[in-house]
Formats: sequence, structure tokens, C-alpha cells
Amino acid sequence: MTDFARKCVLKAILRVFSGGYSNIVFSESLSSLPAEDRAFAANLFFGVLERRITLNEILSEFVRKKPPEEIETILLMGLYQILYMNSVPDFAAVSSSVELCRNKKFSGLVNGVLRSVLRKDRDELMKTAEKTPAVKYGVSEKVYKQVKNSLGEDAEAFFEASFGASPLYIRVNTNKTDAKNLSEKLEKKGIKSEETLFPYALKINYSGDITNIEEYKEGLFYTSDLSSLAALSALGVKKGDKVGDMCAAPGGKSFSAALFGGEVESFDIYENKVELIKKGAERLSLANVSASLQSAEEAAGREEAFDKIICDVPCSGLGVIRRKPEIRYKSENLNELIKKQRKIMLTAADCLKKGGRMIYSTCSVAKEENEENVKFFLGVKDGFRLLNCEEFNGIIKRNSFGSLIVPSDFGSDGFYFAVLEKVK
Repeated sequence: MTDFARKCVLKAILRVFSGGYSNIVFSESLSSLPAEDRAFAANLFFGVLERRITLNEILSEFVRKKPPEEIETILLMGLYQILYMNSVPDFAAVSSSVELCRNKKFSGLVNGVLRSVLRKDRDELMKTAEKTPAVKYGVSEKVYKQVKNSLGEDAEAFFEASFGASPLYIRVNTNKTDAKNLSEKLEKKGIKSEETLFPYALKINYSGDITNIEEYKEGLFYTSDLSSLAALSALGVKKGDKVGDMCAAPGGKSFSAALFGGEVESFDIYENKVELIKKGAERLSLANVSASLQSAEEAAGREEAFDKIICDVPCSGLGVIRRKPEIRYKSENLNELIKKQRKIMLTAADCLKKGGRMIYSTCSVAKEENEENVKFFLGVKDGFRLLNCEEFNGIIKRNSFGSLIVPSDFGSDGFYFAVLEKVK
């Protein structure tokens, strides 16, 4: 990788450490690098973010006084290359890290620390990296306990699956083409694809900016994880259904409902996100999607307006830490989130017609945000019942009080959904 690319990675990591979102930072800072640098840059960028806690634990054995954040990040990058990137010679990991030091008075520190690391037995270093489960999996103690408490013996498998590049899934715009035809088009461009659980979805192997693909520009597909597609499939939207998507951005669930034939109204509280949904619907030629600036609470004033409601609420994101590694060490106040989730669910339910269905979903695996919210809802809201998603029995095994999906089920993100029917 070129020195320029490494400098880009350093700046990008520092942006995330300062509060940036890794997916946005990567897209803006690294996705346009030349192909020969991009894959390496992605590995280093996401790898350091994933292993930040683990790397810091190891680094603490070699650095007595915490250095400035930029120097510490350079050390983390060098350490990651030494311990986790076999393709990088040790001398290159050290020399490239020294070169990144703009303040040359720290060059000696970086050189000395990384050379001290090289003199250590690797197995001993990795024992340090595994001193506690949280350090081993690169998450805060709080995050580890939340996931362990929710998944029990499945927590370790979940964390093991949280490292490395996330799979990229796309939902085919079946109004314009089908999976076979799209797969052939992509193959001609050197983009390999695989079939998935759903006949209208593909897994593709592509590390560049997906918005630059001609087929994307033509509206032949959009990105959507399989877990989200499973939720929409379970909702059972059919042609002519009036569908309300209460927290709609970036719009994937609205688009899925529209492709099933629903007349979709998408709501969000941020103007830029509403515009994002509108542009997405326009690109996909989905005239049956309209988007407006509105909160779930405001939408709830429209009693019995919808046959189906999508209630994908703001959450901690604990199910998608492999896509957003900064979640590993950011503390969310679950109590405040849960209050918001319950309020949205309760108020949105008033919009549902008798006999209609509402799906409640999160990209979290925390039971407090999931089944406990559904139990609360059923306890205070008369006239609703929880449906058993028989369609996914045998695929999703954790389905009491809703369906909890983990990566080992079918390669998707961690996700939860429950389908609630209004019976009176």
C-alpha cells in the first residue's frame, strides 16, 4: 500500500475516533482509492476499529504514558499489521508507521515500541489479547455483558462472526429485472454473485463504491441485508396494501414493501433522510413510495390508515457491530432508547386497521430492546396478538416472542423482528 493510502487510513480512523460513522467515513475517504490500495486500506481501517480495545490492551504493556491520539493511532495501525496482517513484512509495518509521524519527535517512540513488540513472543502477546472475553472480542465490558445476557451460549459465536468484511447483499428490483438476468449483467463486469435464501436477492463480491455500478444507477437493485428482507417477507405485504413505514430512512424496507405491491408512505424526522428516500424511490422507479417529514407520533394521529405498518425503530445497533465497529466501544443509554422504542411502537399501532399487521424490528440482539418491548406492548395494548412466523421455522431457531436472527443463521446481520396482528 502506498504512503498516501496509509495517510488516508490514519485520517479516516481519527475521524471515527472523533465521532464519525465508519461506513460514511470509509465511503468519503477510502472507497475512491485505486483498486490495488482499496482492499488493503479497508482491511487496515476496519481491522483497527474492530480490534481497538484488544490492541490498546497489548499496547499498554509497552507504553507507560498515553501518547497524543494521532501517535497512539499510528501505533495501533502498526500493531495491527504486525499481529493480524500476515501479508505485511514486520519491517514494513514498522517503517511505514514511523513515516506517518508528522511530529518527528515521536518517531523514536513509534520505532522503539513496535520493535519491542517484535521482540516479544507472539503467543504471549495473544494471551494478553485474550485476558478477558471483552478484550478478546474487542468490545467494551458493557457491550459484552449486554450481548452475553441476551444470547447466552450463542454470544461467543456471535462475537467470532463480528470480525472481518461484512457480506454485501442486494435486493433485485423485480419491476425491472430478475436475479438471473442481473447476475449475468454483473458477471460481465467481473462482479461475482451468489444466490441467497430469497429468489430476489443476491450476495455480491464487490469492494468499490456500489453507487458507481451502472446497474445501480439504472435502478436494477438496492442494498439490503437478508435479515431485513426476512422481516418484510414475514410482514406479508400484498398488492394494494396501504403501508406506513414509521422510521423509514434510508428506505430499504419501504422499497421492499413497494416491490411486493404495497402503496407505501415513508416517514422520517430528518429532511435530508426524507430526500434520500425520495431519490432512492425515483432511481428505482417506484411511484408507489411517497416520503414525508413526519415523526411516528405525528403519523399516529391517522387512526386506522394502514393495512401494514413497518416499525423499525432507532436502536443500539448491537446486531451490526461487524458493519459499524465503533458500536463496540460507544455506550448507549438503553433506558432512554427503550422509552423511545416503546413510544413509537404504541403510537404507530393506532394507525393500523383491524386485521392489519405491524412489524416491530431492530438491528440489535439485546433482549431489552426486543422481546421485552414486545411483551410490554402486548401487556398494555389491547386487541393485538403475536404471530408465529412459520415461514422461517427451521431457519431462525430463536423465535419465542419474535424472531432473533444471528449471523450463523444464514449469514445475515444480527436482527430482531416480531409481527403483531390487530384482531379487534
